[in-house]
Amino acid sequence: MAEEATTYSHIGTMVDIYKQDVSKTTVSSSWGVDFSPRLVRTSFDEKLHIDTRMHRIVGKPPVSVVGKLSAALQEQQIADLYNSGYYVEVDISSLNDDTKIKNKLRTLTSQLKPGQGITLGCSYNNPKLWETQLLAILSLCKEGVPIAGISIVDNVPPPSAFASTTALLSTVGIRYVAFKPQDMEAIGQAVEIAQANGSFPVLLQWARCEDGTPFSFEGFVRPLLETYGAIRSCANIALAVEFSEQTDFNNPLSYVTGEWSMSFGCPPMPIDGILLDSETYSQNCHLLNNVESSKQNGNIGTSMATVLDSLYRSLATSVLASVYFSDISSVPIEEYIGDEP
Repeated sequence: MAEEATTYSHIGTMVDIYKQDVSKTTVSSSWGVDFSPRLVRTSFDEKLHIDTRMHRIVGKPPVSVVGKLSAALQEQQIADLYNSGYYVEVDISSLNDDTKIKNKLRTLTSQLKPGQGITLGCSYNNPKLWETQLLAILSLCKEGVPIAGISIVDNVPPPSAFASTTALLSTVGIRYVAFKPQDMEAIGQAVEIAQANGSFPVLLQWARCEDGTPFSFEGFVRPLLETYGAIRSCANIALAVEFSEQTDFNNPLSYVTGEWSMSFGCPPMPIDGILLDSETYSQNCHLLNNVESSKQNGNIGTSMATVLDSLYRSLATSVLASVYFSDISSVPIEEYIGDEP
């Protein structure tokens, strides 16, 4: 009985039914309350920020660009994205030359503002590529090149094989690892890695099942609904959703607020971040007025940053409205409407 009480301590026991003092009963946690975005003000700059798990892990706003930026942009344009203050991944997964990797990253990081750290997309499934990229990253970290995290671009490694890697990464100052699972089994593997390395942050990036089908309930929504509880059981996992031309870009903010899951008869399931595919942002430039001029001037990095600014401001407005309506809903109607004439 004692073991059972410990296992289910988060929902209480039958003893709670007979307690006369309601304040002493165990109340089950609410995903909508625990993981909804919040507004916080940092003391050093007095600015408001959206606080989610992704924000706490990467230290940047919970909207970002992912994709093969190294193939599409020059180092200066990638640096513009980083210097705008957003989380960005630089894909080096196809590079197999140690010298090229180091030269490219040294050039990139030399153009960053102080305090910025980069995240690198690496290939794990190809042993030769992984060895070359990992050794180059470890060497650069020892040089002082600011590498904050790595992202495994090809699914999730076996938990047993990756255990030693997380320890190695943390010793050189890498703060987090990102995974891009391609099915529910891979999500489970990412959760297992996080559980085995409870002090090492994991950014889980969900796009859709890689079965060749477009955005659908089975390929995108159902895996998220069925694994959400397991993901949230790990305090060191941040959950982000990638929006691309195959997924539903029309309402990404509903995923951060958690409203998306309610239409499927589930409680609110907030997501910690929005990932904008680098090839998709240009298809959604109607959101802004000055993106096209930025593209014509050749500054793709600036136009991407402008898209992120638009998403971030929309999200901040949504969070602020949620806080406001939550506050007034607890006040008697006559106190904020006044007496009827």
